[in-house]
Amino acid sequence: KAISPWHTGFPNPQVGTIDGGEHITIAGNRFPPDSIVTIDGNPLTQMQVTDTLITGLTPPGRTGEQAVMITTPSLDSGIFAGQFIYLSPADTILTGISPIQGRIQGGEIGKITGGGFRTGATVSIGYVDAANVFVTPTIITFTIPSGIAGKVDISVKNPDGKSIILSRAYTYIGPPTIWQIKVTEEENMTGGFSASSQPLIPVNPYLELTIDGTGFIQTPTVFFGTRPARQVEFISSEKLRATLPQIFFSVGPLDVVATNSDGQSGVLSNGVTVLGPIRIKSINPTRGVLGGGTKITIVCESTVEFQETVFPSRFVEDAKVF
Repeated sequence: KAISPWHTGFPNPQVGTIDGGEHITIAGNRFPPDSIVTIDGNPLTQMQVTDTLITGLTPPGRTGEQAVMITTPSLDSGIFAGQFIYLSPADTILTGISPIQGRIQGGEIGKITGGGFRTGATVSIGYVDAANVFVTPTIITFTIPSGIAGKVDISVKNPDGKSIILSRAYTYIGPPTIWQIKVTEEENMTGGFSASSQPLIPVNPYLELTIDGTGFIQTPTVFFGTRPARQVEFISSEKLRATLPQIFFSVGPLDVVATNSDGQSGVLSNGVTVLGPIRIKSINPTRGVLGGGTKITIVCESTVEFQETVFPSRFVEDAKVF
């Protein structure tokens, strides 16, 4: 009764046959050495207890979900540790799939957990049969087939013809698309962001761009031509922020490429235009009073030659004059 509280994890596995005799593990901490684990009131056999782990064999049980409890003479009441599902020989159940999403090309290794799987069972993802299916009574592994972007059903079919489905349990993610790039300005007084519609940037910028599109996922990369962005911030599946490279090796129009962590890429051709170095065309007037205050107009050349090619050149917002 004076023992400290403890934390328990869910039992592993959480599915087994009504005959019992399957190894089960409960992870946690501060388990009392005299702990007793029961499933539907029946104790585990061959149970071993450490401070962080309880193992044993499941007792025979009734078909369906049954409570897993940890009791001990040291406490007034038991601790609920989760559910265990007893299956009859004819039952099949699906409890999960890993991973839950992937690229439309497929090719990743998938795993379905559950129970009642029979040798020779088949797996389909969105009505497309998976390859390299390996079956155990509680786990099926397979190679995920290619598919179409969106959520699809997972189906397992045993040799006796009985099937079970996890509805919309897997998501195919297509390549990202980029439909707009804007130069992000400083946050305004209301906390929002304004953006210019023309992605014209000087040669050595530290500017931040907002990239609008679809299908972005966590930890993407962004390239401007052959140069990677110095920093990419994932905002949502439809928005990224990217800090431009410090140095460009060329000027003029550049493709912008966003690549997701799954290797799929989206390209916006000529997505930004790197401006050539400014070339001053005229300054008027060229003289003024010592006290200052004279208004002057500076005009730059509209194009500049770079590596034997003519590119646009112009002033950008926040240009400074010294």
